[in-house]
Amino acid sequence: MDENPLIRNTVFRDARAAQPDSGIPGFMITAEQIQIVDGTLKLMSETELLMADFYRVCSKLWSDNAAFWEEIAQDEVRHSQIILKMLELITARPGQYTLYYDFKPAGIEGFSGYVRKMRDRAVAGEISQLNLLALLKDMERCMIEEKFFIIVTTSNPEYRRLVDGILEDTSVHKDKIGLRLLELSQA
Repeated sequence: MDENPLIRNTVFRDARAAQPDSGIPGFMITAEQIQIVDGTLKLMSETELLMADFYRVCSKLWSDNAAFWEEIAQDEVRHSQIILKMLELITARPGQYTLYYDFKPAGIEGFSGYVRKMRDRAVAGEISQLNLLALLKDMERCMIEEKFFIIVTTSNPEYRRLVDGILEDTSVHKDKIGLRLLELSQA
């Protein structure tokens, strides 16, 4: 079994080992859990669009870095679409997926609220671009995108490729934001 760097604890590894195709009963996603996953992934998709909007607001506030902000915004829109594709894959073949725990969308809702608050503070001029970059770097690092494997896991290669792509983009965002932060702090 390939090891993903996001797998950090034994319970997580044990749950991942119990794939639906492993023949171990009790780990397949249920109809009730699909409703939780459906709501959670739709909320994640909306949050990606909220992040895209935030980055577009930044492109207008700091137009000298507009291309930087717009590039990340476009990725967030694409992530939203990818998440909806992931949901299609799950609902088409729910037996291929497992749910780790009864995930509550409160964390995503809290994250969305924080994004709105930071966007509003930026628009009101209450936060500098430098401070915002530091916050965004941390937000990208902690993004809910790292939670995808925690919500469901699968041996479905298409689903895993989609998740891995989002995670890779998020890492790139964090690095780009960190580099921009360094450049601006040295200017």
